[in-house]
Amino acid sequence: MDAIKLEWENVQYWGEINHPDLGLVKTYFSGGSDVYTNPEVDEDGNIYTNKFCLDSFNWTDSIEIGTYEKGMKFINFIEFV
Repeated sequence: MDAIKLEWENVQYWGEINHPDLGLVKTYFSGGSDVYTNPEVDEDGNIYTNKFCLDSFNWTDSIEIGTYEKGMKFINFIEFV
């Protein structure tokens, strides 16, 4: 499967943060104390994102948020949280 990049719906761009494995990444939020990277699809078709906690200034592990369906371009952030 070719690399598939998805985008969030219902969020605001927050800024760029250095991720220890990915380098500088764009992050997004919809309120609260966490920001998230754009969702990506792995080789098995699982969709995941990386969460950065603004309270502790730490990255958490990748979070699986769903399964890719052909033609999918966006993930609704409100349904995710």
